[in-house]
Amino acid sequence: MSSPTASLPPAAPRRRRHLTLAIALAMVQAVAAQDGVSFQDDVRPIFESACNSCHNPDKKKGGLDLSSYAAMMAGGSSGEIVIAGDAAGSRLYGCITKTAEPVMPPQGDGLNAAQLEIIKRWIETGLLDTRGGVARKAKKPAFSAQLEAAPTGRPEGAPPMPEHLRLEPVVATRRAAATAALASSPWAPLVALSSQHQVLLYNSDSLELAGVLPVPGGGAVESLAFSRNGRLVIAGTGIGGQSGQVMAWDVTTGRRVFEVGAERDTVLAADLSADQSTIALGGPSRRIKMYATASGELIKDIKKHTDWVTSLQFSPDGVLLATGDRAGGLHVWEGKSGNEYFTLPGHTAAITAVTWRADGNILASASEDGTVRLWEMNEGKEVKKWTAHSSGVQSLHFAHDGRLVSCGRDRHVKVWNQEGAETASQKSFSDVTLAACFSHDGARFIVGDWSGRISVWLTADASPAGDLAAAPPTIAQRLAAITPAATAAREQAAAAAATMNAMEAQAAAAAAQKEKAQQEINALQTHSLQLQSLAANTRTAAEAVLSLLSKSPPPDSPPAATPAPAPAAAPNEAATPAADAVHRIIDPYPDSIAQLSQSWSQSLPTRLAAAASQLATSETAVTTAQQNTAAARQQLEAATTTLAQQEKTLAHWQAAEINTQLIAKKESLATLTAKREELAATIASSETDPQNQPPALESLKSELATVEKEIHLAQLAIDTESARYHAQLTPQKSP
Repeated sequence: MSSPTASLPPAAPRRRRHLTLAIALAMVQAVAAQDGVSFQDDVRPIFESACNSCHNPDKKKGGLDLSSYAAMMAGGSSGEIVIAGDAAGSRLYGCITKTAEPVMPPQGDGLNAAQLEIIKRWIETGLLDTRGGVARKAKKPAFSAQLEAAPTGRPEGAPPMPEHLRLEPVVATRRAAATAALASSPWAPLVALSSQHQVLLYNSDSLELAGVLPVPGGGAVESLAFSRNGRLVIAGTGIGGQSGQVMAWDVTTGRRVFEVGAERDTVLAADLSADQSTIALGGPSRRIKMYATASGELIKDIKKHTDWVTSLQFSPDGVLLATGDRAGGLHVWEGKSGNEYFTLPGHTAAITAVTWRADGNILASASEDGTVRLWEMNEGKEVKKWTAHSSGVQSLHFAHDGRLVSCGRDRHVKVWNQEGAETASQKSFSDVTLAACFSHDGARFIVGDWSGRISVWLTADASPAGDLAAAPPTIAQRLAAITPAATAAREQAAAAAATMNAMEAQAAAAAAQKEKAQQEINALQTHSLQLQSLAANTRTAAEAVLSLLSKSPPPDSPPAATPAPAPAAAPNEAATPAADAVHRIIDPYPDSIAQLSQSWSQSLPTRLAAAASQLATSETAVTTAQQNTAAARQQLEAATTTLAQQEKTLAHWQAAEINTQLIAKKESLATLTAKREELAATIASSETDPQNQPPALESLKSELATVEKEIHLAQLAIDTESARYHAQLTPQKSP
């Protein structure tokens, strides 16, 4: 086997080639800097060597002649091919750089980098005919592409949102199909997405399923749109090669309000005018058909398109209608009359999306040619163009504030301003992205891809916000998953409550032990003070008694003559026998109490230390118990919150299960009511017919009576189910 590098040229020739190219580029830059690049001196030789064999006066491929300046400036069959000052916007430059169709030349490597640089410089410096000629002025749009103020057109009152809609899917599959259609309400957090035989409504804020709209007849949903007031959702549906129609539902009630069209193939694109009087649709028939919503009557059949109509949309005010086809044809029509207003040439592959700016003055189009183009509606001119997804743009949507979101075959989703500058992007998709739209407030964008994944992202930084299920489970499957989780949450909440109670009991016990230790310390200190005071008071009292006795005469003794001076008594000698006796009795007490006090004082530090140790232990126990209690309280609060969420979810889907039965009963009642009206009309007609046989009439009356009873019973069942449903919706307090 040959080496992977065997086919490469030797290193020296490659270096010479790179050197030659560098010299050529330097020469181009020098020429442009000195005298400018001209058609006659610089561009025409390139055309002569590479292009004029197919683009000359005798053979104008694509209607284009590049042999002379005048012929080249006249353009081709699709219009002008160069725009002074704008190489990126010039079709010629896109073709020769092979970023736009048709590529030139169709085979081979094409022009080299030096030649492309010459042509780019020539366009950007003003399309000079000769070096001494006058440069053409760069074209500028007639007005700014930016909105001065974003008109809202928001209807008064709360925006329409689903109320008590069916949540049971029509079809439950293990995996979702590729995303065919996606649309968001202009005013409410509501997004509609296609699913098998149904349209799913989701809350774009909470990401919860808000409603299921059945599509009768087994048709596929190929396009989705909301009415301008957000009240209706419109779906283009059908079965390929068999039938097609447009259906509309009231998003609040889920009621199908009309169905128009009798196509022989599926409807690929549909929209409702702002006044809701007209439905426009298109598909493989290559025609634009406009129907009156009130009568379902076809009021306009437009036969301009040459290929399948793949996209269409009314302007926000309904004045204009934009349509695009699989061949790149793009047209604008008067919304009421259907008369042609503009043909917008430029796209070279299928139109995948058309979307209007909020003020209706700018139309944006996207194509499989990879570009996004902006068109102004004063003269129908292109005012901006950029390559959004080189391998093909699949979807495009305007936000109220003028931003755009696009997705493409490159598996990328990008947010743009109106100058074509990318402001955010998300590239973490495993498959081709097929549809993208902003939420009602532009804070999020929703993306559907080929794998069937519907993802939601924050517009500010393209970070993930969550996913929506294009193949949601049945209510029974949801309940089977939720019920064990709710039971587990209930058990966890009960366990957390028991732990909390135990921790509170421990905290109370520790606090009581601490209080007891503190009381013990206080008692020891009080007892010590009392002993000290008693000892001092006892000594003072004894001394007072002895002093008093020593000064008092003996009882019952006669007065004595004045005695002669006697020698002084010894200091410890009692003054009298009685005093001596009292002294002998009292004198030991102060010393004994003093000894007791001293002994107590000596043991007090040990006792206080033991009590203080017990107090410290108790304080530690209190702190630990308080911490454990706080942790248990947090666990209980978390468990209670989880339980509340689980019980709320469980109650929601239990209510949805009841509502499914309620809806079925209401549908049955509607069938019975229609049958009653039919029987009543038949009986009334029969009673006026003299040829009618009484037995037949009696049979009809008997059948009517039976239907009346069935209606009565059905209404009772509906009342019962309705009461159950609303009771289930009432929030229940967690245990």
